[in-house]
Amino acid sequence: MEQTEAKEQNQLQDVKPSYKEFRDVLDEIDSDIQPGTAGNEMNSIKTASHLLNWGVGTSMTTDEVKKETVSWLSDKGNSEQVEFSNKLASVYDAYKKLL
Repeated sequence: MEQTEAKEQNQLQDVKPSYKEFRDVLDEIDSDIQPGTAGNEMNSIKTASHLLNWGVGTSMTTDEVKKETVSWLSDKGNSEQVEFSNKLASVYDAYKKLL
């Protein structure tokens, strides 16, 4: 088991900073956004602003973002993927309000 953890740690070290920052935003969406709860709109606005800030400064292409998102989602089950889709929709609604 230690070899697996060491391998994962090495893979994380090899990840470009923009990829890690993007995964951090995906993690933030997954952990902080709770559609239908009090305070969700404010959390969605905060997270949308983080995503916008990341997007302005990233060098990742659209294809790289898609691939990284699919990779990030691949470890999750179907119900978790559906739940994340709903969370992302909440962030997208906040994003539209920010523009």
